[in-house]
Amino acid sequence: MKALLFLLISISATAQCNVTRTANSYLALPSFFSLYFTNQCISGAIHDTTICVKVPRKNVGQLAAFSYSSPSGAPAFVTSVNQYNSACIMIDNTTSIPPGTDTITVCYTIQTTLIDNFCPYMIQMSALAVEFCGVYAYHSEGILHVRWLTCSNTGTRKFEIIESPDAVNWRTLYTQFPYVETNSNLSDYNIPLDYNKGGDHYIAIREVDVNGDVTLSDIVYVHIDEKTHVGESYDIIGRRIANGSNQMYYIKSN
Repeated sequence: MKALLFLLISISATAQCNVTRTANSYLALPSFFSLYFTNQCISGAIHDTTICVKVPRKNVGQLAAFSYSSPSGAPAFVTSVNQYNSACIMIDNTTSIPPGTDTITVCYTIQTTLIDNFCPYMIQMSALAVEFCGVYAYHSEGILHVRWLTCSNTGTRKFEIIESPDAVNWRTLYTQFPYVETNSNLSDYNIPLDYNKGGDHYIAIREVDVNGDVTLSDIVYVHIDEKTHVGESYDIIGRRIANGSNQMYYIKSN
């Protein structure tokens, strides 16, 4: 009897793993219509059942979610979310999918009277679209040197070097596209700008992701003398820094 039960469970798990549907991963909540019109929904008269999809794991954690439509307005209840590895062995029972480089199968067990579309998807769980590792700026011989490092970035559309004379009103000096839109490794950006406007300058990096959300770096301060246009850099407590220093100094933004 035990052997038969094990065989039935094994067959069931294997059947669940043999799917060709893949759930897409998003940086934010997608609408039902965007899921439906991009053919990411399982359509039909769906009653109590289990629906499985393949999930390529990424370098950030993901959250298994779903959307649905019902002709009667009845809700869909997902009673469990099981995860299977490539060998069809159950590895977890949770909606949270940790980072990885393999592909797993996620199965939603649905309890419902009737729904006509079930749309599984993943949400990338990342606190920020970019993790800045440092930002540094100095002025020398008519050139404003701006350097920043990112420890990782997810779905980055562009970086903007922004400048302000008072740390209140900002303008864009330069736009830099990312080396890689999504990257878990260190990236080093070093931009020289022809810039001779004297006075106080606050410099920061503004990251814009593919959803239009913005992440700001810390702020650095550079003073350019009005007469000679020779740049000076200062650290966070106001000490002068020799130009060409390879260290990074910050004015923390609130």
